[in-house]
Amino acid sequence: MKKNIKPDNTETEKKIGMIDFWRFVLRYLAKHKAKLAVAVICSITTGIVVAVQPLLIKNIVDEGIAGDWATKELAFRHVLIWVGVFVVISLYRILSWRLGYHCLLHSLEDSIYDLRSDVFACIQRQGMRFYERNSSGELYNYVLGSPIANIKGYLNTMFLNTPYQVIAFIISIAALATYNWVLTAVMVVISLLMTLATFLSRKIVRSASNDYLSSEKQTSKYMTDIFNGIDAVKMYSIEEDVSKTISRQLTEYKDKGLKLSFRNIIAIQRPEFIRYLGTAVIYVVGAVCCIWGENLPGGKLTTGEFYAFRSSMTSILEILNNWFSLSFSRAAAESALEKIVDVMEEEIATPEVDSEHRHIVHRDAAAARSAGKPCVEFDHIDFSYDSRPIFTDFSCSVGYGESIGLVGESGSGKSTFTKLIMRLYDVSKGEIKVHGTDVRMFPTHNLRASFGIVPQNPFIFYGSILDNIKITRPGASDEEVKNAMDIARVTDFLPDMPNGVDTIIGNGAMSLSGGQKQRVAIARAILKKPQVLIFDEATSALDNRSEHLIQLAIGELMKDHTVIIVAHRLSTIKNVDRILVFHDGEI
Repeated sequence: MKKNIKPDNTETEKKIGMIDFWRFVLRYLAKHKAKLAVAVICSITTGIVVAVQPLLIKNIVDEGIAGDWATKELAFRHVLIWVGVFVVISLYRILSWRLGYHCLLHSLEDSIYDLRSDVFACIQRQGMRFYERNSSGELYNYVLGSPIANIKGYLNTMFLNTPYQVIAFIISIAALATYNWVLTAVMVVISLLMTLATFLSRKIVRSASNDYLSSEKQTSKYMTDIFNGIDAVKMYSIEEDVSKTISRQLTEYKDKGLKLSFRNIIAIQRPEFIRYLGTAVIYVVGAVCCIWGENLPGGKLTTGEFYAFRSSMTSILEILNNWFSLSFSRAAAESALEKIVDVMEEEIATPEVDSEHRHIVHRDAAAARSAGKPCVEFDHIDFSYDSRPIFTDFSCSVGYGESIGLVGESGSGKSTFTKLIMRLYDVSKGEIKVHGTDVRMFPTHNLRASFGIVPQNPFIFYGSILDNIKITRPGASDEEVKNAMDIARVTDFLPDMPNGVDTIIGNGAMSLSGGQKQRVAIARAILKKPQVLIFDEATSALDNRSEHLIQLAIGELMKDHTVIIVAHRLSTIKNVDRILVFHDGEI
């Protein structure tokens, strides 16, 4: 996506100002501007009604109740007419508000959907180094947690309430000035004092909001890690230690939340106290204007004008109070956007090649076979995990239809070899070629789709066995699925499942054995119709019978695939064409 907000790397924490905030947000709101415009128009017309409603009180009191009418019936009739007008415009206010809210809800939810989708897409495009630095809990929080919720809450208030409040404020002040400018001036002074008190409180609220979001991020990170590793928690019997850590995290989260809430309350109460004090002053000055007004610069107030003034004053001060609350909401929204922008503008470690220079895997594969090139080639590459070097000036090649076994001690580079082929990481020097082309010249999706991988601990999604197999090719035919399950020996254990291939398996496939999970993963890889199959220690944790079944499946796949097997057991690779022994990043 475009980087409209550039991170400032010279500061420990990037600040998002109001202009940057709106520049970012309007990119999403612009797509739904028609409904948003209707919502704003409805809010403006509502504001006109809100300003007019208190002014009608003057007519009811001065021209109805206190008017000079020939009979009481005529006076009461006049009161009924104005009350009827009041009811009609009140009904319009309700209907206009409802329509505006409906349009705003749709435009805002669609905009937030677009933002969440973009955040998720930015996260998904990142390379593995990004995921090593950020836990799944943190990333979940960026998409569905408080940061976007804070932005949504601010925008909701901004577009639904602010337009009508601005209009109501302007009309009310203008109308009241015609009644008594002295009293209006007193109200303006009170408003300025409330504004000053709010401005002084905003910085404190923003700081507390940043602390709260950081605490929420850390708590989400830890809890998600615990849920993902709940089997290890149970097996190691560390529930008590985990509970203590969770308790500390939640306590800090609670304390930061209380601090934020308390500072919000204090920040709101400062202008609120000025509001109450100002109301008292208004009553005193208003009483003076009613009693001795003929001798004062502003002139005498009628009873109806004072009632209208008092009612409008309540609305005006309430509007100001809402604006000040909105100011604190904006501080939270800006803090939230800082977190989101950090993620969205994270530099992608494995950037996509531009469309003009893009290669397609199946086309290059056909050309490479014809030219007698290797299927996979490492050409004098250097690679390290941060400061830990793995490969230095490393070269190797794998031919088409060849089966290769990779063995060696842990950390010698076997699994890294397979990850680099799939471009989960980029090398710092040299080239990795697939079908004679640098892997950086392929779209990452196109490149990775050409591989079928069976890891040591395959992740099984919540759903049926069939869903888990078809996840790589949802449109595969029943015959293709049956063939993949036969080769992977999945059909051998289906009779033991309560609902066969439609049996629902839980998160992490806890209802399946290790061998059954591996066979599901193999079927998933086969269904993908890959050109190269990678088995990354797929049998290291299996019993002899399960290993034998997996070996049979691998043996069949070796007949017409290029196969790379990472293994600790020599029995797994006894039938491969070549065995590469890794030691300190060398063969």
